[in-house]
Amino acid sequence: MEFKRVTSADADRFRLLVEAYWSELMPDAETVKSSAARDTYFSQRFPFAAEPRIYWGIIEGDPVGFISLSITEKTALINDFLCCARETPAGLRFIVG
Repeated sequence: MEFKRVTSADADRFRLLVEAYWSELMPDAETVKSSAARDTYFSQRFPFAAEPRIYWGIIEGDPVGFISLSITEKTALINDFLCCARETPAGLRFIVG
């Protein structure tokens, strides 16, 4: 797997993946119950120009998930991690979007 930085140009596509992640992980959380709450939480959780660092996980050119990392001089913390899979006639295939 290779990793590629998620940029603000990827925001719409990335947001779709994050909202699916939230619906699985925390469907009843106050932070995702309304559109305004999701907007606020997304912008706080995933600022593209600062920490944390957000990367697509890519296999064979296709995004298969993401990882969000906070890195300091002495530590690294995984904030969020998601890897998706979809079954195809050729077998299990990892796909995002």
